[in-house]
Amino acid sequence: MSSSTAQPCNVRLKAISNVASLAVLGLVVTSLLLALFVIRPIVVAPRQRLVRLLCETDYRALLEGCRELSSRVRRGDLKAGRYPVRFDPRQENASIPQAILNVQPNHVTIEDDGRVIVEMLGAPSYGVVAYPEDYRLGHQGKVELIPGLWYYDENYGMYADRKKDIDALIEQGKRRNNLAH
Repeated sequence: MSSSTAQPCNVRLKAISNVASLAVLGLVVTSLLLALFVIRPIVVAPRQRLVRLLCETDYRALLEGCRELSSRVRRGDLKAGRYPVRFDPRQENASIPQAILNVQPNHVTIEDDGRVIVEMLGAPSYGVVAYPEDYRLGHQGKVELIPGLWYYDENYGMYADRKKDIDALIEQGKRRNNLAH
């Protein structure tokens, strides 16, 4: 092979190598951006949202907001159903009371029987269940925050550390709400 033939091959290989390097660099940058702006909020935000729900929320205002939704369903002003609040800013979500929106739930489900479920996260599922004043069928929550408002968590009893952490957060929230024993 002559040197004139080898030179174009080397140029082509170098060009291909540069393109491959740029592609790898692009993948690395994309992965970093994905981790920074998508994955990190999903991992970090649940703890912050749990603290907001259990420690920083006015339990009475949250219960009143939930009962307002329940009353509106009972009157026929609002349909029972699941409202995807966090990722779906549809017009009907604008009618959800601010006390509920402040905890930044993923979904708010209003049941025909008057229960309102404020779901914070899908896996593990946790949030609060609010009951209308006249509800008599039993409760599905794990810990009563105030009469009519119960915290639920599908992993609450499974892991001792999680239960201890949640109990501590609830105690902080009860102190903030002037409900401590």
